[in-house]
Amino acid sequence: MESSFLGEIIVKRGLLPPEQLEEAIATAEERGVSLDTILVATRALEEKALVAALADELGLRFQEKVDVESVPEELVELVPINFARQHHILPIGEEGEVVLVAVGDPLETFALDDLRVLLKRP
Repeated sequence: MESSFLGEIIVKRGLLPPEQLEEAIATAEERGVSLDTILVATRALEEKALVAALADELGLRFQEKVDVESVPEELVELVPINFARQHHILPIGEEGEVVLVAVGDPLETFALDDLRVLLKRP
């Protein structure tokens, strides 16, 4: 996930002061990891708060947990397990012709595009 985009969301929503964010960005760059990884690992932010803010900013639904019993088996069977694991992506339901998808990183649009082709549905 791009640090500048995530950083803007964090400051805009008042989740961290700019100085603390700058320190986290520097640490992330120094260690060669993503900003979200550093923020959660150092407990500067709770993962739930970070993900909820990102989802809200992107206009997406935030769902903390997926009820696996409610996931249509026929959708899951269409997605190769290695693809789902690699991209942290799982179809969880349907609304008309649209497939609802749980994703670990909503900015990973290539995986969403690939899933769209795989399922032959938006």
